[in-house]
Amino acid sequence: MTRRGQDWVLRGFRQFDAPVSVVVTYDRSIHGGDIAPFDCGAVTNALVNAAWSRGLGCVVNSQGIMQSPWCASMRESPTTRSS
Repeated sequence: MTRRGQDWVLRGFRQFDAPVSVVVTYDRSIHGGDIAPFDCGAVTNALVNAAWSRGLGCVVNSQGIMQSPWCASMRESPTTRSS
């Protein structure tokens, strides 16, 4: 892979330095069927359509999720939540 190609991949893990990133997910307790992934897809589709209808460009990018330390740094888990 070229240096520019590698830079592009690494930027993808940072969500291309977008000012906002929305992560749509579901709880493990409902994993195993088709409904949860389907619902996540429907929610994601609705968010993208709503954004575009307001003139806000957005894309669906799953690459950042593959980098779990990045994802963990972006979320607030019950163990790190301040009271």
